[in-house]
Amino acid sequence: QARTLYQTVIREVLEEITENVLEKYITKEQRKQRATLISASQRLNHALNGLHKYGRIIDSDRVKSFHKRVSIKDLREWREKLIAEPPTVFLFK
Repeated sequence: QARTLYQTVIREVLEEITENVLEKYITKEQRKQRATLISASQRLNHALNGLHKYGRIIDSDRVKSFHKRVSIKDLREWREKLIAEPPTVFLFK
């Protein structure tokens, strides 16, 4: 049943993410990253979340620079990895 579900997810979700969908997404995200400034509340939120989760402050400008560098090539590679790699499932009793 899990194998059937996995094959359905690949067929119905991952394979439906076409080059056209990736191009539209990356264009929209790049526009958003260029147009949107980081607010003071977002900076504070990043800093506090970083301290809480990782014990150090997260630099909002650095996070934004990572978002700006994501390319269609990166998304294509992740899509292919998700399709090619069988999932790992851990069951705990």
